[in-house]
Amino acid sequence: MRGRTVLTIVAAMAMGSMAQAVEPTTPPLNDLMPADAVVQGPPVEVMFANLESIVLDGPSVQGNGKVLHSVWYNRHGIKMQAYRASIEISVPTDVPGLDTLMDVLSADVRISLSSGGIPYAECMLPVQLISSRSTAIFELYVQGRGVGIRPHKGICDVDLSEPGIQIGIPQMHFQDLIEAIVWTGDTSPGHAFLEGYCY
Repeated sequence: MRGRTVLTIVAAMAMGSMAQAVEPTTPPLNDLMPADAVVQGPPVEVMFANLESIVLDGPSVQGNGKVLHSVWYNRHGIKMQAYRASIEISVPTDVPGLDTLMDVLSADVRISLSSGGIPYAECMLPVQLISSRSTAIFELYVQGRGVGIRPHKGICDVDLSEPGIQIGIPQMHFQDLIEAIVWTGDTSPGHAFLEGYCY
C-alpha cells in the first residue's frame, strides 16, 4: 500500500513538471491567415486641424476654423471619403480682401496645405452665411466614392505642380500645415489669416 502511494506521488509530480514545461503557445499571425486574406484597417480614419488667428504685427482677424478628413474602409480598401472645412470670421477686418462686408461677399478664400514647407494642395471655400452683418462663414465639402469625386461646396486642387485644377481630395498627414488665405489678385501672394496643424 505504501509502495502504491509513493508511485502515485511520483507520477503526479512528473505530470506537473510536464505541464510546466509545455506551455500553450499562439501561432504567429501569418500562420493563422490564408495567403490571399485582405488585411482590414480601422473602419474610419480621421485627420483633423483647428485653425486659429495668426498673431503678427500685420493685419489680422478674429476668427477660427476647422478642417476634417474622414476615410471609411471596407475589406477591399477605401469605401468613401469626406473632406470638410469651415471658417468663421468677424467682419470687418483689417486684412486686405476682407475689409468690409461687401469685400467678404466676393472674397476668394482658400485653405492651403503644405508638408515640409512645400504647398501640395489648395481648396476654395465659398462664403455661406453672414449673420447680423458681423460674422462671415466659409465652407467646403467634397465627397469621394471609389475613384469618383463629388464637390458639394467649394473645390480642391490636389496637384499644384500641374496647370489648371486637378480636382480631388487632399490626403492630409500628421503635422501638415494648413493656412486660410484670402487672395486679392493673380499677382498677389495672398494674405494668410488663420493657421493650424493636422493631427
